[in-house]
Amino acid sequence: MSTTSASMQLPKTPLGNNYWESFILEEATHITIAQKPRSGAYPHGAYHNTKDVSESRFSSESKKEQDHILTTRDMPFLFNLILRKLNSQSPEEKKLDKVEEDSNHTNENIPEPDKDVGEMDPNNDLDASLPFNYPKQAYMAS
Repeated sequence: MSTTSASMQLPKTPLGNNYWESFILEEATHITIAQKPRSGAYPHGAYHNTKDVSESRFSSESKKEQDHILTTRDMPFLFNLILRKLNSQSPEEKKLDKVEEDSNHTNENIPEPDKDVGEMDPNNDLDASLPFNYPKQAYMAS
């Protein structure tokens, strides 16, 4: 029996559905365990010694390159599985999205912040270009 015909026959019963999900989970587990970043030191592997990391390693171009390698070469199955899950919606969620799109929501009722941004950053060490606005020191290798 091919996997396509099995996928059409087994899930028709609760027991068959459990067997099918167990089979798929087992196969997905094997794939995700097998796919991993290359071992060894950079540039031949994914390990980066903190003494050798420069500030350029945290640039947006470098981050894009790291993401591309991880999602297309090192771990594409896990990336695509998670991406598909995050992009999937139930029929009820799709209906809610349609209702929200149809209504005329505006930002007119959103109040201005009541705090000065400078008060929240007394050391003036936050950089808007860094993820989550963490202090630059968190990204600097010593």
